[in-house]
Amino acid sequence: AFTWNGVAYSGNLAIHYQNNYLCAVNLLPIESYLRGVVPFEIPTGQEEYREAVYAQTIAARTYSLYRIEHPSNQLFHVYADVRDQVYNGLKKTTDLADEAIEKTLGMVLLDKEEPAFAQYHSTCGGVLQDTLPNLRRDWMIESQYNCV
Repeated sequence: AFTWNGVAYSGNLAIHYQNNYLCAVNLLPIESYLRGVVPFEIPTGQEEYREAVYAQTIAARTYSLYRIEHPSNQLFHVYADVRDQVYNGLKKTTDLADEAIEKTLGMVLLDKEEPAFAQYHSTCGGVLQDTLPNLRRDWMIESQYNCV
């Protein structure tokens, strides 16, 4: 564990030098990483959000596993901001986020036996396309994505 800019992080810190810049990389297990992602991607302070937090945890884990196979950068798997997933170490861990990480352990969305490219966003700015036309029963049956 270490502290960087006043924020505690689990895992180890690796410093790389690339293109005249120093790059700090947090090396840690995926479930520990999720403790610093889930509370920053969805509100985790209210009990009524439990199922949404579970779903968000599965999406975040899936996205992380996808990025391990398809890294965002040659030095690390994911950016710690909105380019991938917001990650802020142990700055804002919550009991509900930790519960969701534990209860969904091993659950990921698959696309042909590989982690799906499960993109999501935490904020839409109040504008989304109507999804109802996309929720046809035949689409749901034929979906290539499975939750395991």
